[in-house]
This record gives sequence, C-alpha cells and structure tokens, in this order.
Amino acid sequence: MSKPHQCLPFVFEAGSTDPATQTVVWLHGGTLSHHEFTQVLRNFSRDKYRHILLDLPGHGVLALEDFNLEKARQNLELAIRRYVHKERKCHIVGFSLGGVTALSLLQQKPEFIGTHVAKIFLSSPRLEPPVFATLLLVIAVLLVRIFVLLCSIDAAKMYLEKRLGMILSEALVNDMRKWASLGRILRASENTPQPELIIDNITERVDVSLMLCTGSKESVAKLVDVENKLKRKVRSCRSVVALDQRHL
Repeated sequence: MSKPHQCLPFVFEAGSTDPATQTVVWLHGGTLSHHEFTQVLRNFSRDKYRHILLDLPGHGVLALEDFNLEKARQNLELAIRRYVHKERKCHIVGFSLGGVTALSLLQQKPEFIGTHVAKIFLSSPRLEPPVFATLLLVIAVLLVRIFVLLCSIDAAKMYLEKRLGMILSEALVNDMRKWASLGRILRASENTPQPELIIDNITERVDVSLMLCTGSKESVAKLVDVENKLKRKVRSCRSVVALDQRHL
C-alpha cells in the first residue's frame, strides 16, 4: 500500500525502500487520485521497483484547491529532484491529465527531463479538444456523481468493477466524490492548454523515450498524428493500442 511522504504530503511511496532501485513516478488522470494505481502496484515485484505516486492539484489530498498545470509541473519536478536517485533515471507513467502534466514538464524543462527521466508512458494523449468540449465537461461531472452514487450500492459497485476491470477502492471513490464540482472542472479546462499546443512548443530535441497508448475505441488516427509530431522532438517515440478500450 502507498504511504504519504513526510516532507511533501502530495507524494506517496510504495514498493522497494532502496532509493537506488528503479523508480516509477505515477500521475493519475483528472477526477481521480493516486489511489487509481494502488491496485496496479500489486502486480509488480515489491523489490524490483520503487514507486512514487502524486496527487495532482485539485485532487486527493490537494482537493481543496483548483487544478493548476504550472503547480502540477512544479510538484512533479520537485518530487523527482527529492526522491529519485541522482545516478539512475526514472520512468514516468501519466494517464490523461497526468500525461499532460508530464508533457508540460518535458516542454518547459527539456534538459531536466533528459537528465532525470529515461522513459515516459502517456495514456490517451489528444491533439485537439473534442467537439462541444464544454458540454462534455458538464456531462463528465454528472457522470462522476452518478458513478460515485452507484459505488455506494454493493451490487452496482461489483458490476462496475467487472466492466472496468479494476477494483474501486473506497479511498478512490471518496477522492472522486470530493472532486466532482462543475466550477472546478470548468476552471481547470480554461487554464490547461491542449496537448497540441504543448507539443508544438517543444523547441529542442529531448533525450527521452516516449510510449503512447490509446484505446481502439478512440481515434487511432489522432494517435498516429501525435506520434509523428513527437518523433521529431524526442529520442524515440512509439505507440500501442489497447483493444476494445476507451478513455475513462
């Protein structure tokens, strides 16, 4: 199980306690928290990896504030500086909003990424906002509230876990309940640039490898566009498609 770090309350540690072990930094998606990954970590050997999990601004232990990409980027950089072994590069896994945060740090601090990070795994990157984005955000908040309500019903929770293929911990559901604010998500969307702008503003080649992942029920063509753009800006970039999956 993950535990909060004493110095930075938004940083949680799991796995190996040896600081020289290969470190993986996990960045959750919007509406969620670091608890999104606590079940995933059980599939890793405890001694092979050291895991650093962050709660992004506006989520989890930072739920009282709004999401701010600049602060998210700064928190990620601070966590890497403090808790990643200086002589061994880490890996970053970013889902959705977490992936945008990782891309933003890559764009703003290319030398830092090249020095401290070996690989970045990005899930569901988008080049452009969907049509009727504001309406979709309103629907998203409504769906999260319905989702949280259903999770309070045992039979519905079991059905959702079977459909999603993941165990919904009480801690994760509680974090989603704290987040579900229409005003909060609208402010976050207004202040967060689209990945396309972040990628276009990467002005120098960065010494890092990227892997992009999207679901087959999403726009695979868009994934190819993202891959082709990033191949010119990083050491290497490749894509994978998860069959029969879509963005949560």
